[in-house]
Amino acid sequence: MKREVNKAKVLLAETEKKQNEAAETAKWRTWTSAYGVHTIDAKFVKLAGGMVSLEKRDGTIIEVPKEKLSEDDIDWITHRRWLDRPKTE
Repeated sequence: MKREVNKAKVLLAETEKKQNEAAETAKWRTWTSAYGVHTIDAKFVKLAGGMVSLEKRDGTIIEVPKEKLSEDDIDWITHRRWLDRPKTE
């Protein structure tokens, strides 16, 4: 019985780990400049004062004027930024 419980706990932990990894991967996206010349893989951090903060894969934060991003990226920010807000405890 204990062995079955332990197996279930291990399976649950592995499932949670995979879900967390999938959620983290889903946060990364390719951002494109307004004219489509430049792209960057980054996570959305925040929008404040017309500046979009993005976290690059190396952990550095860059700030880009919102109007310098593509229409698709601006739409994504407008519709998604509240869904990705960190949870408060």
